[in-house]
Amino acid sequence: MDLILAGILGAILAGGGKILLELYKRHDDRKGVASAIAGEISGILFSATTRDLPAYFAALVPLLKTPNPPNPPWVYYDEKINPTPVLDAYLKRIGSLGGRFPERVAQFYTLYSSIIVTTRLVAGGSLNGQPVAAALQIEGALAIWVRASADGKRLVDDLLALCGEQPS
Repeated sequence: MDLILAGILGAILAGGGKILLELYKRHDDRKGVASAIAGEISGILFSATTRDLPAYFAALVPLLKTPNPPNPPWVYYDEKINPTPVLDAYLKRIGSLGGRFPERVAQFYTLYSSIIVTTRLVAGGSLNGQPVAAALQIEGALAIWVRASADGKRLVDDLLALCGEQPS
């Protein structure tokens, strides 16, 4: 009888240990996903600000609306560069962030993606004969950037807090 109880107790402890290990792995994975996504979003925001892209595009809009707009190309975009390699790597795991984080991450990347689409459209040349149409597209992307950058900054801080780091 004691042997049976010892076996049952051992099985319970082993099962409990597995559960605790799995919980630890999930918690650690959650922190890794949060840190990676925060890093990419932070990099996107830093790159755009450092390169002064919003100011460049804001200055380009009125020039495209003049009677004698500058000759295209107005924008360059390298199709070989993946703008979201981290998201691509972690997309299936953003659900592990829990709460509203997956929704917020998806919303940021959707906004960012629409800016990329506009950049590709203007850089692709299909609007070269339509500078005012290009200007309107750029204005729309700039409006989206205001929202995306504000949301992105808050999201980075919240993701880093999830990792146990202090926001910047």
